[in-house]
Amino acid sequence: MRPRPGLLGYPIRGWLRTGPQECGPSPRIALIVCIVDACVARGLTQIDRSHQPADRVSKALLRSHPQLDNPGRARVSRALHGVQCHRRALTWLLTQAGLPHTPMLMWLAYRVHILGEDPAEVCESLEASGLQPGLQSMLSPRWPSQPVLGLATRRSLPTWIASAWLQQYGRDGADALAAALNEAGPVTLRAAPVSGGRQALGRYLMDIAVPSLPGRWAPQALHTLKRFDIRGNAAWLAGHFEVQDEGSQLITAAVQAQPGHVVIDLCAGSGGKTLALASDMRDQGTLHACDISRDRLGDLRGRVRRRELTSVQVHLLPHSVPDGGADRVLVDAPCSATGTWRRGPDRRWHTLAAEIPQLAALQLRLLSQGADLVGRDGRLVYATCSLLAQENQEVAKRFLTAHPDWRAVPCLPQVFGDTTQVELRPDVHGTDGFFIAAFARA
Repeated sequence: MRPRPGLLGYPIRGWLRTGPQECGPSPRIALIVCIVDACVARGLTQIDRSHQPADRVSKALLRSHPQLDNPGRARVSRALHGVQCHRRALTWLLTQAGLPHTPMLMWLAYRVHILGEDPAEVCESLEASGLQPGLQSMLSPRWPSQPVLGLATRRSLPTWIASAWLQQYGRDGADALAAALNEAGPVTLRAAPVSGGRQALGRYLMDIAVPSLPGRWAPQALHTLKRFDIRGNAAWLAGHFEVQDEGSQLITAAVQAQPGHVVIDLCAGSGGKTLALASDMRDQGTLHACDISRDRLGDLRGRVRRRELTSVQVHLLPHSVPDGGADRVLVDAPCSATGTWRRGPDRRWHTLAAEIPQLAALQLRLLSQGADLVGRDGRLVYATCSLLAQENQEVAKRFLTAHPDWRAVPCLPQVFGDTTQVELRPDVHGTDGFFIAAFARA
């Protein structure tokens, strides 16, 4: 029997079996299969073949299909992100059902297991009734009984991460954390205080039909409840807000930078926290933004020019290290980025367990270098976007052991009281995952 033509010129049976195949376009496209399904399968195929991040593939795919309406675009974005988040679980489910791991079948498994769609309706939409028994089995899956393997499979984690989090957080805590990291994070804005803060920004957003909610922890955080063109927005162009996760905003709050201070952002990257620090300083004083990456510093320079900041000086390390005596030093160290997986689901498969000791050694070295730059009455803040104790609490402990002339001090007293270390988690705080610790000379 000749395969029936599917959307974008791909035969449906070909999609189910192997992925996209070349064939001529069909006038019956819209009657055969939803354009969203074909876009998702095409995007997943591209991710598999090119190893590009899901968000990058999603943006390119949506640009090439302007005919999609907003709900369709949202479904494509959610699908590419969600399948990447749940890839290990979906692969397990397809294996248990005796089905191949093709892009379209991964999407169908996601629709049934994660979105809760009726297997019969899913199969009917694709005229693929033979798949119904396999998809039906995904409504009541049987996971591995061994605790580590069970968590890793059910929540799509690397096995070594599942083991580490079970030790750190226990069964329920690890499961809740992993589940939260499989959900896309909100779009969060940091309002500029000089422009009226988040109350003024919230009113402006409501005027352009973008509802929002104030953040729970950071004073200028605002979560948007509807997507909008941020880079083309007049308020963004005028510098009234930046896009920054609420947890990331708390890192800069922990620095306690003030107007007139000398502040060093030792691992500035592309400058998100640098801009936040400059805002706290009201662009008064000197803010040294340092990094080893010329490309990232190029992005930072562009952002500084766009905001017309005069307090920021950019340094390419190790060639130009600022002199000591700083009032504040932030060491937002390179790390495994396990706390940001809800932003980039592909990242979870790119970090190996063997790399963590190397990262911890680098983090301790950077923290020690940062300490040398702090003045007598200054403040040192260490932060990562990791949720691994080896990169967080253990690094802080090793630093204090190696530097008896330093002591831990309250990290975010205005939010969390006298605690000297704060671990932010998406399941507990609604932020990305971060660790923050603060120090001062003894």
